[in-house]
Amino acid sequence: MHEHITIIPSDKLILLDGMGLHCRFAAPATLHALQWHEGAGHLEFTDGKPNQPLTGEADFARHVQPFVTVWQAEKARLDAEAAQAESEAEAARAAAEAAYNSLDATRARKLAEIAAAYESVLAYVIAPEGKDNLAAALAVADFTAEDPEGLAFIRAKLAARKAELEAQTRAAGSVDAVQAVEVRFAV
Repeated sequence: MHEHITIIPSDKLILLDGMGLHCRFAAPATLHALQWHEGAGHLEFTDGKPNQPLTGEADFARHVQPFVTVWQAEKARLDAEAAQAESEAEAARAAAEAAYNSLDATRARKLAEIAAAYESVLAYVIAPEGKDNLAAALAVADFTAEDPEGLAFIRAKLAARKAELEAQTRAAGSVDAVQAVEVRFAV
């Protein structure tokens, strides 16, 4: 038996031991509230009638238990709804994780890593760190003037390594094999 029960029909509110739920239930039109605390309680009315005392198991069974049953059914419904939502959220998380860890997604991330590393290495070779855009442009011009074939050679060598890494990645038949492709460029 619950120790503390309050029912407020106008608000469709049932509180059991401090936990309130809004429920659908029928109640007499003149019932303002039902209070039950530690084995006794009363009915409060809106029509000026005095409070009606409630005592013992018979009063509990007649006046209080129907509301307890409504509250328990609503609590069970809400718990089931929450469990279903959690189950669906977990399934969505699992699906998202599976998609992220799929061979195609892992391969796409590795190809992006290769492209970014290629661009980074090419930029570094042409204009080492610390140079702004103008300085980098001047460095490329100087490099091209001093060794016109050198820049083309470096680009071709880096592009060949990039193509090699991309081919390894595309040929990899498993996520582990894709992840094992080591993205390195000789500088």
